[in-house]
Amino acid sequence: MTSGSGLSLLGLAQRAGKIVSGDATLETYLRRGDGALLIIAADCGRNNREKYEHLAKREHIPYLVHGTAEELGQAVGKARRVALLVTDAGLAAAIRQRLDE
Repeated sequence: MTSGSGLSLLGLAQRAGKIVSGDATLETYLRRGDGALLIIAADCGRNNREKYEHLAKREHIPYLVHGTAEELGQAVGKARRVALLVTDAGLAAAIRQRLDE
C-alpha cells in the first residue's frame, strides 16, 4: 500500500468522528492524553511542531511527520491542517502502518 491509502484512511477516520484538528481543540486533546496518533505536516511551523511534539511525548502519544498541511487538509475534507490527531487506536494503527510503508 502507498501513503495515499494511509491518507484515504484519514478521510474514513474523519467521517467516523475519530480525527481532531484545529489548534485549540488539538492542544486540549493532547494535554488530556486523549489520542492514539498525532500526524504533523512536514511544513508545520517550528513553534507549533515543537509544541505538538512536546505534548505528544509528555502524554506518550505516538507521532509522525507526514505530508504537507495541504495534503492533510485534503485527506479530511477541510482546509489545510498542520496537524491531525487520530483518537481511535485501531484506526491509528492501520493509518500508521500504511503511512510507514
